[in-house]
Amino acid sequence: MAAVAVSGLVLCAATGVSAIETTPSQDEIRAALDRGVEAAKAHLLERSEDLIRHELARTARQLEEEARGEARRRARNLVADALQRVAASADGGETRRD
Repeated sequence: MAAVAVSGLVLCAATGVSAIETTPSQDEIRAALDRGVEAAKAHLLERSEDLIRHELARTARQLEEEARGEARRRARNLVADALQRVAASADGGETRRD
């Protein structure tokens, strides 16, 4: 593993921060790193939540549109069937009177 010392901080290429050299500002450096990592995690989580919300909203809109289309198709079929029954009933009634 390659390690690089930067201003009292030892960075390991494979694992990130592997050790902090003893300096008067060791706690400050560690706190700054922790804030940076936590801020990055928070940003990533927030961005992921936004993307998921957007995708869910898009999917919901798509499902609603599909449901509306299906409902329209079924309604048209019901009306067409009812009209055919009424027409058949009216034709059947007239032929019976003859």
